[in-house]
Amino acid sequence: MEKEIKSVTSDGTVMKQKISKILLEILVYGKETDKDKIHALLQKIQKQLDTKKAKNRARILWRVEKEETTEDERHKWFMENTNSKYYIYVDKGENFDVSENYVDDLLDKIKNLEKSYEQLKKSNINFYKG
Repeated sequence: MEKEIKSVTSDGTVMKQKISKILLEILVYGKETDKDKIHALLQKIQKQLDTKKAKNRARILWRVEKEETTEDERHKWFMENTNSKYYIYVDKGENFDVSENYVDDLLDKIKNLEKSYEQLKKSNINFYKG
């Protein structure tokens, strides 16, 4: 199922955009005063997303906040605007840096997690839901 998000361009035009489901959404946020740091971080992550391994498997969703929002409000906004199986907050809006293999490492961890889960299912081991 595809979600639809609305975005507003700098000239005030409202655009609707469908987002398809992917494996991993990388969530980035920060304050208006950190705009340059956020932009540099986005470029660093985007370079990693352009690899064959990450293409169509991961993407970035980012938000620059003019005023302070609570963690719950921010989380709610991200969940309304993401459409992925897994998500991760990059650094809670503080550090604005990632390693050179950040995206590949995350995708490898997810692959290992899913392989482990499949092995558990094949062994008839179930999770306790109590």
